[in-house]
Amino acid sequence: RLGTPPHALVVAVATDFTASYHWMKEELTHTHSAINGETCPLVRCDMVFYETPQGGAVFSTSSIAWAGALAHHGYDNNVSRITENVVRRFIDPKPL
Repeated sequence: RLGTPPHALVVAVATDFTASYHWMKEELTHTHSAINGETCPLVRCDMVFYETPQGGAVFSTSSIAWAGALAHHGYDNNVSRITENVVRRFIDPKPL
């Protein structure tokens, strides 16, 4: 309904967040402390991939924590590896 194409592929889902994480619906301007990772199943993040017209593609992690996790353990972690794989594939001139 908000623009995600029907052919988008959810590659992975992260759930089971603590009360420190709050549900934020993009159309709202605030959150409420009672709607958090312990009380609301909508507190989650999805890793999504989809191709666009004319050979483009989108990779989205839907998590602000993704960038913060890149440097963990000297960049030797799964977030850095996934990011590297996606960037390498996106710069490869072969069609997706």
